[in-house]
Amino acid sequence: MKSGSIALLVSEVIIVLFVLLITENEKISNFWNKVNKKLKIIIYILLTIAFLYMSFIQLSSIVQNIASHYIKDENQAFFDEVDKKIEMENDYYKNAINTIKTEIKDPYIPEGFTYVEGEVNNGYVIEDQDKNQYVWVPCTSEENSSTIQLSKYQILSVNYIFLKELYDEDCDGFIDSSLKNGGFYISRYELGNMNEKIVSKANAKVVTEITYDEAKNYVSAMYDRNDISCKLINGYAYDTALQWMLKTNNIDKSNLGDYLYKYDRKENESLLTGRNYLNNVADFFDNCLEMSSEIFYNTSIIRGFPFIERSDLMGIYKDRFDFENRYSIIFGENQFSQFDFLSMRTMLYKN
Repeated sequence: MKSGSIALLVSEVIIVLFVLLITENEKISNFWNKVNKKLKIIIYILLTIAFLYMSFIQLSSIVQNIASHYIKDENQAFFDEVDKKIEMENDYYKNAINTIKTEIKDPYIPEGFTYVEGEVNNGYVIEDQDKNQYVWVPCTSEENSSTIQLSKYQILSVNYIFLKELYDEDCDGFIDSSLKNGGFYISRYELGNMNEKIVSKANAKVVTEITYDEAKNYVSAMYDRNDISCKLINGYAYDTALQWMLKTNNIDKSNLGDYLYKYDRKENESLLTGRNYLNNVADFFDNCLEMSSEIFYNTSIIRGFPFIERSDLMGIYKDRFDFENRYSIIFGENQFSQFDFLSMRTMLYKN
């Protein structure tokens, strides 16, 4: 803006001096009067163009600075809004943890669901009338030697994204339900497509090539009921389920690689659900990255360990992902779609 003002001022000074010279200086005035009329017109036109050009530069500079000011204000408002959401979630969680004392009880079985197999400590499985299966993840408001506290966990000492920078969409009901009922369910499998329906079943083609909004819509459409909620897995559910599996199996995170099932997946071979079970949960240590409902500013958080041993991809993504870490992906995009690397998992809880 400063340089534009100077340029305009200089152009105005030049024009004023020119007018003064041809009117006040007798010699120059006589010379000017002898100048060809057409040449005078050309000179006047050039001076007018120069003035208009400098004015345009000045006006553009003013507009640009006004726009930058508004963009700066909008960006600051956006960051302030995100910080407020993070603070509100943290306050809600802390209050729930301190006020809701979890009573150890048998897993809640929703109406229309039946028990399939397993126990609470190694994977209590239920299924609905369409044979979609879910595994109970026990948790409490406080952790001890035999229980897992519902929480988000930062496992790695070096992280790309920190918990203090994240918030979960619409997690209040999940937090209250999990603490009051002593746990929640997660889909036993990464969600698959079977007969054009989204399912949690073994041997279904894993649903990939999804965006954040598509994942949320797929999950929410699975049940239309008032007694339970079915949503895209959030940070609390994913971290608590991971901690539960590690703790109940005495797995040290440094040995986690021993539990990652790998084989040479052929190009264009479809991924199927139902590999690498731990605590009756499949695909958690395998198959795809998983979309979550955690938000990192204008991106969604993805979790998990993708199956990346396909020979034509080893040079691209080999050892690129840490299982415990969080990665972000821009809303509406999926840079992993061509590699079938990103899927989803749901959580199910009592309203």
